[in-house]
Amino acid sequence: MNVYWNGQFDRRPEAEVQDRRSRFDLSFGRHGERTIIERQYVSYPFHLTRPFALDPDIPALTTVYQQSSSGGVYRSDRLTSQIKMGTGTAAHITTQAATIVHDCYGCEASQCTQIDMEEDAFLGLVPEALVFFPGAEYATSLDITLHPTSALMIGESFTEHDFANNLRTFGRFCSETVVRDTSGRLLVRECFQIGGQDFAAATTPIGPFSIVANFLMLGKRARLPTTDAIATKVLRREDCVAGVSELPNNAGLSIKVLASSAAAVRAVTDDLFSIAVQSALGKVPHKRRK
Repeated sequence: MNVYWNGQFDRRPEAEVQDRRSRFDLSFGRHGERTIIERQYVSYPFHLTRPFALDPDIPALTTVYQQSSSGGVYRSDRLTSQIKMGTGTAAHITTQAATIVHDCYGCEASQCTQIDMEEDAFLGLVPEALVFFPGAEYATSLDITLHPTSALMIGESFTEHDFANNLRTFGRFCSETVVRDTSGRLLVRECFQIGGQDFAAATTPIGPFSIVANFLMLGKRARLPTTDAIATKVLRREDCVAGVSELPNNAGLSIKVLASSAAAVRAVTDDLFSIAVQSALGKVPHKRRK
């Protein structure tokens, strides 16, 4: 799919626009003390350089930066990711910067991610924020299979940016997360939808704040941070408000955050990731450069 058509932005009817389908599939395995990528399939616009070992004291933890070479998400993009964490593996998957979702002109873009957590695995999937340009329409879905001894942190944050200052908002954003155990039993289903008009209105549910972040800490409770640890890192900040709640079926914790800036959300994400790694792997990780 081309973003431009006949020298201008692609405004063709939906029936004339072909979906651009892209995949980002990684399978992690344990090799001695290290976690390695055993299998990968990455297609445009996704890009992967190599995994990084950023924590000498935590050799099992590998870091992967998921990159894009297209400048953001465009109309009718169909992005899929499949992450398989083998027994005893540990990985951190993030992005280098925020992801722009461009005007979709009525043709919604989507990203579907499937995560399979095997025994004693750890994963921190915490990309930078989504930034919705006017007219953006985006849907994300997460389908997670969780082993009872694994630990998983996932995060999602979003805001809007009216770059032309023409008082246009994004179209809508839909998000769904489904968590099942290895037998297929449903543990958690969390979903929401918000329209740009509601997000930007005087009665907006985010009040005076500008960015929303949602985090889930899932898995074996002994390998997850305590509510006190989360409160110390997040709930006492002055640049955001946050709440922590228990998930059903003893699946873990949900943390909801409203922040005043992207910098505040990044600081919260870094702090939560740090205590998640410490709880799951026993040591504090180094701060990641972006």
